Amino acid sequence: MTHKEADTTSVQHDGAPHETLALYESILASTLDPIVTINARGEIQTASDSIERVFGWTPAELIGRNIAVLMPEPHRSAHDGYLHRYRQTGKTHILNRTREFDGVRKDGTLVPIEISVARVEVPGREEPLFTGIIHDVSERKRTEAEKELIQRLTLESSASDDLETGLRSVVREIATTIGWPFGEVWLPSENRSEGKVVLTDGPCWYEDRPELHRFRERTIGREFVSGSGLPGRVFRTRRPEWIGDLSTVPSSRFVRRNDALDLGLRAAFGVPVLVGDDVVAVMSFFTTETQTENRHLVDLVTAAAAPIGPVILRRRMEKALHESERRFRDMVNRIDLVAIMVDLDERIVFCDDYLLELTGWKREEVIGRNWFDLFIPNDEAERLRRVLRDAGKHQTIPQRLESGLKLRDGGQRTIVWSATLMHDAKGRVTGATGVGVDVTDQRRTERELREYRAQLEKLVIERTAALESSHEQLRQADRLASIGTLAAGLGHDMHNVLLPARCRLDALDHDPSLSADAKEHLQAIRRSIEYLQQLSDGLHLFALNPEDAEASGEATDLVHWWDQVGPLISRSVPKSVRFDAIFPEEIPLAQVAPHRLTQAVLNLVVNAGEAVSDQGRVRLSVRVSDDRELVTITVADDGCGMTDEVRQQAMDPFYTTKKRGIGTGLGLSLVRGVVKAAKGTIDIRSSAGRGTVIRLTFPTVRSSSAADSPSGGVRGPRARAVVTASDPRLASLLSTMLQAAGLDVVVSTTTDPGACALWLVDPDRATAEQLAAVSRRDTCILLLGVPPSGRGYDFPHIEDPHDFEALRGMIGEVLNALPEQSA
Repeated sequence: MTHKEADTTSVQHDGAPHETLALYESILASTLDPIVTINARGEIQTASDSIERVFGWTPAELIGRNIAVLMPEPHRSAHDGYLHRYRQTGKTHILNRTREFDGVRKDGTLVPIEISVARVEVPGREEPLFTGIIHDVSERKRTEAEKELIQRLTLESSASDDLETGLRSVVREIATTIGWPFGEVWLPSENRSEGKVVLTDGPCWYEDRPELHRFRERTIGREFVSGSGLPGRVFRTRRPEWIGDLSTVPSSRFVRRNDALDLGLRAAFGVPVLVGDDVVAVMSFFTTETQTENRHLVDLVTAAAAPIGPVILRRRMEKALHESERRFRDMVNRIDLVAIMVDLDERIVFCDDYLLELTGWKREEVIGRNWFDLFIPNDEAERLRRVLRDAGKHQTIPQRLESGLKLRDGGQRTIVWSATLMHDAKGRVTGATGVGVDVTDQRRTERELREYRAQLEKLVIERTAALESSHEQLRQADRLASIGTLAAGLGHDMHNVLLPARCRLDALDHDPSLSADAKEHLQAIRRSIEYLQQLSDGLHLFALNPEDAEASGEATDLVHWWDQVGPLISRSVPKSVRFDAIFPEEIPLAQVAPHRLTQAVLNLVVNAGEAVSDQGRVRLSVRVSDDRELVTITVADDGCGMTDEVRQQAMDPFYTTKKRGIGTGLGLSLVRGVVKAAKGTIDIRSSAGRGTVIRLTFPTVRSSSAADSPSGGVRGPRARAVVTASDPRLASLLSTMLQAAGLDVVVSTTTDPGACALWLVDPDRATAEQLAAVSRRDTCILLLGVPPSGRGYDFPHIEDPHDFEALRGMIGEVLNALPEQSA
């Protein structure tokens, strides 16, 4: 408590009684505020025990030290000078009054204090002592700072231009005051799709540190439902929550735990911002050191946040009001309405801007003027005046009126009005209000529509007859399409039936046991089958889509083409009509697709057969130009011919001179399309009663690459297949099937087929090594029988090559597997 040796000796030497000393010592021991006595040189003579609570020094450590040890600079260095000046002048500013200073603790920190100093004259001593009573005002200062903080936050949040700016300022002030480097606000919103309250991240403040910036970036866009995470729990419980060590809580309780720990954050707490019992926001703060729970800090932040709640609520209401006003203004601006107020004396008391803009008047020119004289046309003014007079008498007015509106330049608009009555405080009618829509353009449009409607009714009557004719033509076209589909199916089925028949005939030809009569019968059957095959090929070309230029190739060998389609085309004329087809030798390829040529020529021959009499004549001929650059196909008849008018319209779509139900009007239009697509020309020469001659001229193909081999009427490269079979009948059957599939076939007895895409070989005609060598040439191999076991054969084979259906199926699979360039 005191330095006994110094203090007691001094007092006893001065004659102080022991009772007084004991009383003094008891006072020093019991006082809560530190009491310090110094001599005139500033040396500490006594100090109470409470000095240690405030400054951290024990009394024993201070006795004999200069009092300046408890002072901060610059007072510490200047204090001895203060005492010297006092000893010299006797003047001082500290005696007998209370002053506030900052003291210095033993650890160097500052502590705010109040000190009262008195001079003590001690009998027997020349120099006086000075006793100071020191009061620690840290708590008062903190309270004052907290009150100031709350007042400052309230002012800043209220004075800010927007809610986000205000909240950011509040968070900054709180965080800097409590010394936590990161603060954020979470705002609730209604998730209408799920019916839940969701907290979304709002304004935030943090010290300028990279790790805090990264933590903020990871938070942006995150949401918490009520009860989830720190913000969600504070929102649901409406109570603060303290987490002193984030590493001790699981991620399920603190969702951002890993992000916070990775970036050096160790503690957090959250407080609700309340308005009554409603949470309008949640504030949370983070720091980089673990913290024991500080209720005073939590209470301070809760108190600081309390005034913010009404501000948030008010700003939200203001925002909603501004948004509502904005929407209303937008709605009014988008809808052009005429608004007017007229009293019972017919004077204008109000009008809106749109009325002035529409009529060309200024506001000062119309207010107080007579409404009916200035704006209502003369022929309607009396009727509307009567309406206003009746409204004043009967207190009722029609809700909807229509009238003209005079413009300043003499023009007139049509307005539809919605009218209501105006009343004074006593409920008496004082006038009428009208809000009108300009329907001038609408009325004009309605008038024009009535006129158009009358014209349309007339046009409908005229077009109905034309549509009936068009519908009949479309039905004919649909019937032709159905016939084409039937022809395609019939040609396909005939081909499927004829192929095995031809294959079996080829097999029978190699039977040595057949007699000469039987072989003659076979030849007759073969000729019949070949004729049917020609009809099948013709139907196939006829059924292909004429719009698809590549459906059957790009060029036509006319001789080969006629072999295919001749039987079909020659039977398209009546039996009594003579039909001749004349083809010269060595005709170059025509630059037109076979199926398109078939449909064009068939249309011309059918038209010619219908134009001639029962004993008439139709002739199809082909002529090659001298330079062999062009080939002309002519279809001529000696029928009724065409007038000039008919000839000029003959190639128009849907034009026909035939009876309804017979002609479609599409035949010559199709012919012209085929010729035009092939870059050819069409020439029609006809006159009434003298027949018709139609010439189709096409360019020829002179390139050697297109003149190698025929395929369906078009020449082009084909894949090569080699058949090596011990049974000649099987070899003939395979050759026929592969030729029908479009391959060039060679029947060979050697074990080396040479360059080919497909080799069909008996297993006993080649070794595994020979097969492997051929396979390495990219040749597909099919074994005609079961290969011997144990010889390493790993090629596809057919167990019974004499089973026709199995053989055809296996060949189909092999052909599908050929490379595209070989197939």
